[in-house]
Amino acid sequence: MKRIKNSSIILSVLIISVLFISSALGQSRTSGMETVKDEISGTSIDKPAGWIHSYTEQSPGKKALYIRNNTENPEESINILVFAQAAQSKNVSEYAKKLINQYSKAYKTFDLKEKEAVLINDTPFASFLIVYDFEGIKYKMNSIFTVQDGKVYQINIIASDKVYDSEIELINKITGSFKIN
Repeated sequence: MKRIKNSSIILSVLIISVLFISSALGQSRTSGMETVKDEISGTSIDKPAGWIHSYTEQSPGKKALYIRNNTENPEESINILVFAQAAQSKNVSEYAKKLINQYSKAYKTFDLKEKEAVLINDTPFASFLIVYDFEGIKYKMNSIFTVQDGKVYQINIIASDKVYDSEIELINKITGSFKIN
């Protein structure tokens, strides 16, 4: 009887410890966020502490804020591009058609999965999720964009399909923090 009681206590402590540790790990994945202010695009977005941010040239004269987790393995990386550019389109629908056309030309295995309207910090955005293969890896890219005051503001979140699916809570937290200043 004493042995059963001791085993029950040990098992209870073990279960509570596992629950506490897994809860702490889950919080650490989404806490510790830092705000990055992008003076080029006039926007800001939160990123996890320890993630790298820099600027990359999208095309001649057009720079984008580039945020990524700290891994060199493409199958484990999450890449985020934030940029603003002069709008060549009058509205979000027109821009979406042009963007989908560009992606379909760039990726042979392009597959449009979702298309929806989202609200981020009281600003309406269009969003679509595409899946494509690149160098043998299946990727998901969520493009989120809006047209305001003659500019297109866009966020592209790119990750392998497995990382994207497993980190969707973090991805949503990052994109939900986006602000046009």
